[in-house]
This record gives sequence, C-alpha cells and structure tokens, in this order.
Amino acid sequence: MKKMRKGIFNIEELKNKSMIDNEIKEVKQKILSLDSNFIVGVERNLFSHWDSLLKTDELYYYTDVNTFINGIITREQNKSKELCLWATRWSHLNDPTENQIGIKLMEEMQTPSEIVNQLISNIDKNHSISLTKAYDSLPMWKMYGAGGNGIMLAFDCKQLIDIYDYLLQICIYEGDEYDKSFINAMANLEFGEEFHRLDENVQRFLVAKEFMMYCSIVKDKHFDYEKEVRIVGVGNPFFDKNEKEICYRYSDGKVIPYVKEYLPKSLLKRVCLGPLTNTALSKTSLKEFLESKGFSHVEVETSAVPYRG
Repeated sequence: MKKMRKGIFNIEELKNKSMIDNEIKEVKQKILSLDSNFIVGVERNLFSHWDSLLKTDELYYYTDVNTFINGIITREQNKSKELCLWATRWSHLNDPTENQIGIKLMEEMQTPSEIVNQLISNIDKNHSISLTKAYDSLPMWKMYGAGGNGIMLAFDCKQLIDIYDYLLQICIYEGDEYDKSFINAMANLEFGEEFHRLDENVQRFLVAKEFMMYCSIVKDKHFDYEKEVRIVGVGNPFFDKNEKEICYRYSDGKVIPYVKEYLPKSLLKRVCLGPLTNTALSKTSLKEFLESKGFSHVEVETSAVPYRG
C-alpha cells in the first residue's frame, strides 16, 4: 500500500488537532474562492467514474408503497419541496463494515491522525440517500421493494447532478478497479500543482473532505449487485450548507437517525409497481393519487419481472 507523500503536513504542529465548526466555515470560504476548475480537477482525478453519470438518464429508488404515498410525497406540497427522501446516518446503513473500510485505508496510508480524527468526529453528522442504476431488478425488489410488493421511483439523473454535483457519487466496491484508481490518486496526492501552494489548513480540509467522500461511498464487494449511487454528505458541515434537524425511526430492532431531504416534484419522472403488486387495482388508483397531488406528469408502470414470491 502506498503511503501519502511526506512533507505536506506539519504533523507535530497539527497533532491531535481537529477543526471546530467556525474553522470549517472559514476554510470553506477559502475553498469557494479557489478556481472552480481546480476543484473539478481534484474531484475528477479522484472519482474517475463520476463522468459516467453525465450519460445516465435515470436513477432508481426502491421502497414500499405506503412510504411513497404517506412520506415521500409531502403533505404540504410547498414549491420545490414536494418530495421528501430520508438520508440515513452513515453509521446505521445496512453494511456494518462501511465505517471501517475507509478508516482502515487511511491508517494504512499513514494519514495524519488529525485528519482521521476529523473524519471520525463527523460520522454522526454524515447522512446519505441510496439510489441505484439497477432498473426493475429482482434482487432490489426483494431487498428494498417490500419483497416485490413495493414501488420503484425513477428520478431524473441530470436534475440530481444540477442539485448535488459531486455529492452525487457512484459507490466504490472494495478491491475493484475504481477503488484502486482512487487509492493510487490519493496516495500520490494528485490534487494538481495549485494544491501545494495552498494554506496548510486548506490542504488539510481538502484531504479530509476527499477521504470523507470516499468513506461515504466505499462498500464491501458483496454489495456490488446493487449498482448503488448515493447522495452523500447530507447534514455534514463539510458538505452541506444547511443545518438539518435529526429525526429518528425504528426498524428491525434499531433506532435509526436520519434527516429529511426535500426535492422538487420535477425530479420524479415515473413510478413502477413491483411484480407482486395487485396491479389491476393499484395502477389506476395510484395514478389518481399522483394527479391529486399535482404529479400528473408522472407515468405509472408495472414490473416486467416474472416473480410469484
């Protein structure tokens, strides 16, 4: 495993130091003043698969019908807040190894401890929303779509990019080529020449931010069938400009923290009822419901998967 290039950080001066919120705000202002082409270059070097999203028309979200009707479609229907998705705290996602993969990599690369500590201190502020490229997928129906009785939502990928930019990220699966390319770029600090002329606090912030992004999207290889794409950093001051209220729900013996993320109705293009849904009764009434909520543009389809459960 390659080590991070030495000489970038004054380890003794920064030992056990981590940024407080005010420092983060100050450094973020400095980041905003940088040439946008520099920031884009850093992101593209590290997250080399992101550009493929520019050629992706739709991303999908599997859930149960009740959640869609009584939660995702908001009751108030405020403009540009007609949809509400729940961003789950990073530490409470399905794969319990997610928190450890990125931290282990940082330790192996001998990342300065203040950067590792900064990431760990932000775990409880980091939330994400899981989408997928897998269309009408039986494994996804069974895992996330109420065992086949649920619903799949099709979101406009280009609109998601407009809203989230690089906070919309394709998941990395440990040990795959994408993972190797990130590790190589990070190990060599391929941030461009401008990076080495920056204030040390800004350098430290950028390194911590990119590692935090990586930790938010790296998963065990056994989950690669999910073809997951995530909205990351929701509620995290490193990424999110708005402070979010923490909510809680109970599921499968766990109390799960989450934050609500509101989105415009134009994002939703169509919905697909699962293979076990009673489509004869549900398709027409679901269309009526959508029209009553101002979603008349949304098409209603049914799964083509031949599945009896």
